[in-house]
Amino acid sequence: MISNTEIENALELCGKLMELHGENTFKSKSYHNAAFQISKVGTALQDMTDAEIANIPGIGQSMIDKIHSLLKTGTLPVLTELLHKTPEGVIQLMHIKGLGPKKVATIWKELGIESIGELEYACRENRLTLLKGFGAKTQKSVLDNIEFIKLSAGKVHYAVIEKDALEFEAHLKSIFPENQTGITGSFRRRDIIIDRLDYITDVPTQTAIERLSTSFACEKINDTLIQVSGLMIPTFLTCCSPSTFIATLFQTTGSPEFIHQFDSIDYSKQYPDEADIFQAAGMRYLIPEMRNGTNELQWIINYANDKPIATPDIKGIIHAHSTWSDGIHSIEEMALYCMQSGWEYLIISDHSASAFYAQGLLTDRVIALHMV
Repeated sequence: MISNTEIENALELCGKLMELHGENTFKSKSYHNAAFQISKVGTALQDMTDAEIANIPGIGQSMIDKIHSLLKTGTLPVLTELLHKTPEGVIQLMHIKGLGPKKVATIWKELGIESIGELEYACRENRLTLLKGFGAKTQKSVLDNIEFIKLSAGKVHYAVIEKDALEFEAHLKSIFPENQTGITGSFRRRDIIIDRLDYITDVPTQTAIERLSTSFACEKINDTLIQVSGLMIPTFLTCCSPSTFIATLFQTTGSPEFIHQFDSIDYSKQYPDEADIFQAAGMRYLIPEMRNGTNELQWIINYANDKPIATPDIKGIIHAHSTWSDGIHSIEEMALYCMQSGWEYLIISDHSASAFYAQGLLTDRVIALHMV
């Protein structure tokens, strides 16, 4: 089933490509508006009737037909046609911060640029400044953002990869039911940015490859390491013996900087759990989230509490948008939810007038809001 987010993204891309190709401005805006309104819908469009969808602001029968096309086939003919006549590299250019469809169209049609690499080269040759509406400041901003894209390639936020990471862990446990298996590395530390997924099992390497290869492409890197293809980011499975599972889990969880501080540990020994490794090093146990090698060992000397902030620690919400601008819940609904959650405060941060694209509040609406 296609999700609301996928429908929203398809309609938003359709609107951008219409702008890129200079099509009717009213039509492109209708797609942008539909995408924005759908982003605020809390119910799956799949479960809504036509009448309910029609009650979404800015959604008429024509747009309902397009939503149905996406729900039934996962495709949208108008989008397919636009994609067919747009080079993939040109679509990638629109991912660069500060370059909207119209600017990308100018770069594409006047300089013949069809990829981020070509654009970077043009900027370094100072050619972007030759275009109307592009100055030295814009050119530098484009270069800076291209550099950011290059540095962030292959990296995702923890929340983005969490579902896939846990599902693959569950898959491993299902095909290795008699063995110790789990996730490790930066994901186990809950790092904000994840650039690879690491798992560990006490299944022999060849056996692991044989079972995994029925559903995933695998490559043996060395006697203990397997690379698995098919997930969002590079994924690796480390195989070890049952007796060294805990020690290997410990070694693969901590960052290199953290593990370096445990050079005296004999990892060939069998440890009942990770706490025993800390005890062997004369240290207090540290949760995986605190194994990044950033002075944690000095920290535990001075502080007793090593528990991460959790949901029960939340006292209130300091940034919330209501239906007065682009939020999907009313102030009353959010206030009641906060009260039911035992929180102490809620701060509304609705958009100001300058954010017209998000129904920012004009002065008269701000006054009306305070009268509620």
